[in-house]
Amino acid sequence: MVFEQDGKLLGFGFIDVETACLESLFVTPQSAGQGVGKALAIELERQALPSGLNRLSLSSSLNAQGFYQSLGYVVSEPTA
Repeated sequence: MVFEQDGKLLGFGFIDVETACLESLFVTPQSAGQGVGKALAIELERQALPSGLNRLSLSSSLNAQGFYQSLGYVVSEPTA
């Protein structure tokens, strides 16, 4: 999924339905903190529901951990 505004790329994300994994969620530095990541995550989760996915996993950097926790994700295995 791609998030654009006025023809400019602000972010993108992808869910692998077969592994129930949020594989990527990226926003441009200029879009950080403006709700683009949250909007992408919510829409990706919404699109996963018809596939029977009500739980997703992901691998996150420590910098992004707080963002995902604010969306309801839980740390299951800390990254070294």
